[in-house]
Amino acid sequence: MMNKSNIFRLLTVVILSSLTTYFVYHAQIFSMSTSPITVSFTARGNVDSPFALYYAEEEMEHFSENKTVFSENNLKNEDTKFDILLPCDHVSRIRVDFFERPGVLFISNIHIKGDRDVLFTYDDIKITNDLSYERADDGIIINSDKIDPYIEICDLNLNRGVKLDWSVAIVWVLSFILYMCILKYMSRAFHSENVSFLLCFLLMLFIPRFFVSDETVSLIEKRTLAKKPELKNTGELKEYGNQYEGWFNDHIFQREKLQNIHDEILNVFNYKQGKLYNDAFVGEDQWMFLRKDSGFENYANVVTFTNEELKSISQYLQRIDSWCTQKGKKFYFVIPSDKDKVYGEYYNYVKKVNPDSLSRAQQLIKYLKNNTNLKCISLQDRMIKEKKNGLLYYKQDTHWCELGAYYGSDELLNFIDPDKTINRCSVVAMDSMLWKNGDMRGMCPGYKERDYNYYKIPVMNVEKSECLEEFTHYVCPSRQGTVTVFGDSFGFMFVKYLSYSFGDVKLISIGRRDDRYYDITKEDIDAIDSDYVVFEIIERFIPFLVNH
Repeated sequence: MMNKSNIFRLLTVVILSSLTTYFVYHAQIFSMSTSPITVSFTARGNVDSPFALYYAEEEMEHFSENKTVFSENNLKNEDTKFDILLPCDHVSRIRVDFFERPGVLFISNIHIKGDRDVLFTYDDIKITNDLSYERADDGIIINSDKIDPYIEICDLNLNRGVKLDWSVAIVWVLSFILYMCILKYMSRAFHSENVSFLLCFLLMLFIPRFFVSDETVSLIEKRTLAKKPELKNTGELKEYGNQYEGWFNDHIFQREKLQNIHDEILNVFNYKQGKLYNDAFVGEDQWMFLRKDSGFENYANVVTFTNEELKSISQYLQRIDSWCTQKGKKFYFVIPSDKDKVYGEYYNYVKKVNPDSLSRAQQLIKYLKNNTNLKCISLQDRMIKEKKNGLLYYKQDTHWCELGAYYGSDELLNFIDPDKTINRCSVVAMDSMLWKNGDMRGMCPGYKERDYNYYKIPVMNVEKSECLEEFTHYVCPSRQGTVTVFGDSFGFMFVKYLSYSFGDVKLISIGRRDDRYYDITKEDIDAIDSDYVVFEIIERFIPFLVNH
């Protein structure tokens, strides 16, 4: 008859063996035994239209270029069967982009196969990019002359299929024998329960390292993720540890889901605060604003700079300007406005202590113009002027949208080139896109409303630049001039629209480097070969420039 200690030991070994088998398979050691998720459909078009398939593994994840599968074939006039394999273990949503003006398309027999086979029809196409489409047998007919038409299918929740063959049993049995031997050996010196807890704890330490993402950019946070460091010599061991920790924190398994769980827990304990808690809050008409980063104080202009702080920032910027001048580069300092300074009419809960004319951004611009020869500009007046033409910031995101970034880049170009000697682009039309996500939705637990507004996308009269590095480097040989932007997350869309007027535009993300923020060094300036250097910093982060 088994006593309590033996039962506990047996249960521990069973659990550890099962976990080990699960990790072995999901670490892809037995990758040949997995069946990939497959998207299959039949399609035809009246032009040879190329297309690409985007996939998202999580419900709230944005579609991104590093999760794209391009078809090797274009749509033809005759029915063509496509089977596209997705290199992921789970898929929540897919999107098929048909590039520019594909005309009439017919799509049918849409199957997505993972751990189950699902057939999708007309009623399952949840979201389209303002397309004209109609019902067809087993599918849909699309008629579009849009710049970026696409269809999207949501709520998939499909996992990669795994064959449960004899190898699973072998791995489990071997694990069981190994753990039983270890537990029996260690139990001679320690109590069985203590040994069991110790083994479980040691195994859990390695769980996060089994699954790390290979993403380079977080579109939800709109920033570049930390790169995995390399250890070159023992003298760099301490610094390597800090860099490795930063990389691991950015790529930990289920990072975004863990953040959401954390927010949901806070929601349970903080619900009495209503919608005004954590990092964001909901204003009028579903507009969301930051509470973190001293959001209330910045909106109300409670804190102003001292003369010593203004002098410190001024000296830092003048050093950068001097380094640029030595290398024959022109330096410009630009401040995009915080969202609440443009759409303050939707802001609640806080009364302004000082008007926006006395904000720290306006303080700094006035000081620099009166005391230096620096070329500096705030974008607040231009944003307020253009807001009547369309939404300039995402309602549930901290960042400006495509139209806002366009007006921001255009204002900078007006400042750089008042005589318009640069070959400036112009807008010939406005496309649109549906935006249903935003980084602030995750900052406000319990808030479920989605942003279903259409946001305008300027269509230019010149060709697109080629994107060499994801969202950070654009090249077009037919245009002249080179620009390097040192900036934060607002810089991602900023450089995109600057690229329509220059031949080479690159973003160097400096929002945070280790424990320093917005730190530009002489070595940084010496390392670039650009005609123009732009330092972009969002308004609320200007205090980081003090004491550089």
